[in-house]
Amino acid sequence: MAPSVTDIIEIIEIIAPIHRAEPWDNCGLQVGNPDAPVTKIALALEPDEQTIHTAHDWGGDLLITHHPLIFPNISSIDIRCAVGKAVAAALDAGMSVYSAHTNLDHAPEGTSFALARKLSLVDPTPLPSSASVFHPQTTPADQPTTPDGIVCIGDLSSKMKLIDLARFVKESLGAATIRLVGDPQCSVSRAAVCAGSGGDFITTAHSLGADVFITGEIRYHTALSAAGSGFCVIEAGHFWSELPIISETARILGEESRIRGWLVDIMVIRGKDPFSYV
Repeated sequence: MAPSVTDIIEIIEIIAPIHRAEPWDNCGLQVGNPDAPVTKIALALEPDEQTIHTAHDWGGDLLITHHPLIFPNISSIDIRCAVGKAVAAALDAGMSVYSAHTNLDHAPEGTSFALARKLSLVDPTPLPSSASVFHPQTTPADQPTTPDGIVCIGDLSSKMKLIDLARFVKESLGAATIRLVGDPQCSVSRAAVCAGSGGDFITTAHSLGADVFITGEIRYHTALSAAGSGFCVIEAGHFWSELPIISETARILGEESRIRGWLVDIMVIRGKDPFSYV
């Protein structure tokens, strides 16, 4: 039995409910036919032209990505530009493209949770929704808050020096380079992690008792502020910090498909960091 695009989307949105997405974001079906049958699902971080061609050459019917193909500030599809070429490639291939972006970031076991698991954090815990910069608490004080996975916090498997943790992060993610804020020889035992651009959450992570904040990227002045407060930061690269969620989502889709008796093949397309390093 082959599921439809809609059937697969329903699984994704159980993992990452669409209402968790930021108002400015464009999560959901980007291109395609919701009723089309699906036998092969490709997953990737970016929905660029090369990824779409790779998925099509494999025979993919549906491409699921983290970053959206079409952002809200795009008002036209010019097939001479990168987005237009990708849209045209998907349409030519008859392939549907679905993106789970900030809804997956905010999911309790979403993007940052996948990063925490990849780094072997012990019992990683998502923040309560009241601690999120983007999702302020709006429910009465006596009602429980829901987990918000934008940042996870947990213990390292053992206490170590910051420089040794940085080397472990680099090796675990396969990252090309790592940047540090703080004394490389200081000891750390509790870490907060935020995949992608996590600069907005450094203060929160520090206040919750983390010794070090591991994220994809931060701004210069954010790093300067962290250094001034004696807080350690490991910057692993946007691409590398978000890559673990792709394999994690593929694993969940595979399990859920087997439970439902769906005959689907799943492939992870690793993609490429847009930066080169010299």
